[in-house]
Amino acid sequence: MLAIQTLPHIKRQNVVMLENLRSYKLVRRGLPQTVRNRVRYGLRLLLDAVAAMRGLDSRRALPDFLIVGAQKAGTTSLFNWLVKSGVAQSPLLKEVHYFDARWRWPVNYRGYFAPRKEASLIGEATPSYLAFPEVPERAVKVLGSECKIIILLRHPVDRAVSHYFHNRRLGLEKRDMYTAMAEEERLIEEAFEPGTSATRRRYILANCSYVYRSRYSERIAPWIEHFGKHNVMIVNSERMFLNPGQTVHSVARFLSAKVSKAVDFNAKNTGSYTFDNPLVAAYLADKLQAEVEAYENWSYGDIESDAIDVPDTTAIPADLDSVA
Repeated sequence: MLAIQTLPHIKRQNVVMLENLRSYKLVRRGLPQTVRNRVRYGLRLLLDAVAAMRGLDSRRALPDFLIVGAQKAGTTSLFNWLVKSGVAQSPLLKEVHYFDARWRWPVNYRGYFAPRKEASLIGEATPSYLAFPEVPERAVKVLGSECKIIILLRHPVDRAVSHYFHNRRLGLEKRDMYTAMAEEERLIEEAFEPGTSATRRRYILANCSYVYRSRYSERIAPWIEHFGKHNVMIVNSERMFLNPGQTVHSVARFLSAKVSKAVDFNAKNTGSYTFDNPLVAAYLADKLQAEVEAYENWSYGDIESDAIDVPDTTAIPADLDSVA
């Protein structure tokens, strides 16, 4: 009944994201996590059906930009701020997953987006895109090489830890943290073996990839190869939350757009956790040593030396490590 009631609203407004559906009391309270996941999955299928019908309308535009990751680095917050500031229009879903989970589905990508409005861009933010090496090639075939790519980077160790606790909250991870991290290398090797099914590979890369997703150098290279360095903007997550107004203006400039609305910068899709595991900390420090060193030296485009000073209302999460 819930899904049937919300469907007309979703179809009419074109601005409802999957994250908003989580706010329903029926989903948030009094239900086991496994039931919540099934409700979300059902709602997702309904939205996919709506997109399939809407895709027949040729007026609907394809994205001008993609936010492709990294997961647990603030993609939800940044995309929400771009929509609220008037830079971008919101799709039917913030995370469309067209180029990874739905690539072979009989769906029309245009159906997830509204007809273009004057002076605003079309975009989506699916952080798992960064995890799948075939996605850049697929995206460039559909969107062209001039599509803008935005990648948020968070400290590699912090991102891996946050990713683990995120999966625990969703009921996707039952193992203790050290076991999950230690078994990952074997699972990633399995994912890329010739005999591994597409479903199994997708599951591993989506849910068992804590260290893998924090190896930014390997994940980013295919995007630069297919879209060119000038079309790829790398944003420092920590700096973004310290100065969200400046970041939004810098991203808008990268997209050749303008901020037209005032924004109250509240972080989205956050969660809290306590991490006190010296064994895991030592393991991650060893596995991600090169990435931690490289993290400080990436050429970030979110804070430019000639950027104007933009006043903003900044709301930083009480625990910055918990941000999505």
